[in-house]
Amino acid sequence: MTGLPVVGRDAGLPARRTRRASRPAGPRRRPAAGSPGQATRLRGRTAGGRCWDDRGNAVIEFVFLGVLLLAPLMYLVLAVSAVQRNLYGVTQAAREAGRAYATGTAANAADRAGYAARLALEDQGLSADDAVIRYGAPGGDCASASAEPPAFAPGGEFAVCVSRPFTVPGVPGFLVGARSSVTGRYVVHLDQYRDYGDGDGAP
Repeated sequence: MTGLPVVGRDAGLPARRTRRASRPAGPRRRPAAGSPGQATRLRGRTAGGRCWDDRGNAVIEFVFLGVLLLAPLMYLVLAVSAVQRNLYGVTQAAREAGRAYATGTAANAADRAGYAARLALEDQGLSADDAVIRYGAPGGDCASASAEPPAFAPGGEFAVCVSRPFTVPGVPGFLVGARSSVTGRYVVHLDQYRDYGDGDGAP
């Protein structure tokens, strides 16, 4: 049936488009500065208005801080190791020198002590040429000890001190002092029932 009028809310309105107009061919426009798409790619903006990208900066910062912190840490480890080796070396030398002295006689005790101290220092890779052996009272310190060997007496006690110069690696001598040294101390107890005569003792 034709010629009937159109009634309802759509009366007088143009017909809706059923298909979306196609987008004209051509290059896509970049999103404007400040848009979400632009913010995902650009990290910042210079004073002149040019954008810059900070991708890769984390690696550079990690390498720079790693080197900056690793160098002092490695030096600290090496310095502490050198100090510990010298302290252990003179302590071991004093202990071995005291034992060698106590097992010798009045004729050879001092030579045995010096040889034992040299072996103990060389075992730690240290030179024994500048090492000094001194003897003192068991209750005193090594500052008051002397180079004169003590007299043998059954049941006697004395302290053996071994000192050698030492410098911190990489530090000039005028900063730590020209006479810096490390000292090891060991208290010797002589056997009460042993003869410490002038004869040849056990090797």
